[in-house]
Amino acid sequence: MTRDYATEVRIREACEAAGVLPVAIEDFYEDFRAFRFGKADAEIAAHIERMKTEKPHRFVMAGTENNELYVKAFGPERSITAQGTVVKLVGEDRAAQIAASFGTTLGGKSGTVPDGLKKSNGDDHSSNPFLKLRRADGTIDPVIAERVAKMTLALGAKRTAAIAAAVGRTVTGLPGRSH
Repeated sequence: MTRDYATEVRIREACEAAGVLPVAIEDFYEDFRAFRFGKADAEIAAHIERMKTEKPHRFVMAGTENNELYVKAFGPERSITAQGTVVKLVGEDRAAQIAASFGTTLGGKSGTVPDGLKKSNGDDHSSNPFLKLRRADGTIDPVIAERVAKMTLALGAKRTAAIAAAVGRTVTGLPGRSH
């Protein structure tokens, strides 16, 4: 099958509007290439809606991740810079939805943190293996390295790198770049 670039563009646009994680958009392309849904816009939208329950890890949702960033962007002491980061991360449509959950708009006044939003949710990275990959002396812990290798095989290199970046590390366990 030859690639249908026009449909893939429509899939990407629909994914961005629905709050799909940027690293998960490729999964929707693969679903399309595997004939799990058709070219019609209604079929694309229906598949994305179905994946919200079947594979919720593909989506960014306030309350499940990046809560600290969302609070910085739309909370009582909002930051336009943080709002820009949210827009880059989830797309303008999804960022507007997140802003609405804080009772504000993109570029609007400060909002209030929703009751269901746990501020500390994004702070607990204690189970992230990249924090423990390097020992105090700089050597790599072989047990943790094996966990990281299995994770890479299961999730792929891009997602594994994103997990490492969530705690400011590279996939080698070294500190990531600060710029």
